[in-house]
Amino acid sequence: MRALGLRVVYESLGEDVSGLLIWCPKPAVICVNRDLPEAKQRLVIAHEMGHVYLGHEFAPDQYVHVDRRFDKYRDCIAPGLTEQDLEANAFAGELVIPTKLLRQAVADIGNTELAEEHIQDLAERFDVTVQSMAIRLSRLGLI
Repeated sequence: MRALGLRVVYESLGEDVSGLLIWCPKPAVICVNRDLPEAKQRLVIAHEMGHVYLGHEFAPDQYVHVDRRFDKYRDCIAPGLTEQDLEANAFAGELVIPTKLLRQAVADIGNTELAEEHIQDLAERFDVTVQSMAIRLSRLGLI
């Protein structure tokens, strides 16, 4: 995060807000809802990092970008997502659950159809929610 010039802070943001990206003053600050489960906090941080890494720009007078209810961002094709949020989701997915490592973990399971317990084991291994793991596996065509 230092390479991106980011600092992370944890605050109670209410039930509707998952995270904030504060652009000004520099360096940018990611504010994460500390009331979210730790696995979701990691995804929020990765999502906000994605906005910065990918050079997303928001309205010139918008110094705070608000990401509401992260469950709306769990699916890359959810209606109403901006192109920037879709890209940040893809970045977050790769950062938190790298494709190469996930493919290897699935190969280690063997030539069997992935069952619910496999997905749960993979989620624990990568320290993400089962739902996040299922989405990532689906996006990569592994289930």
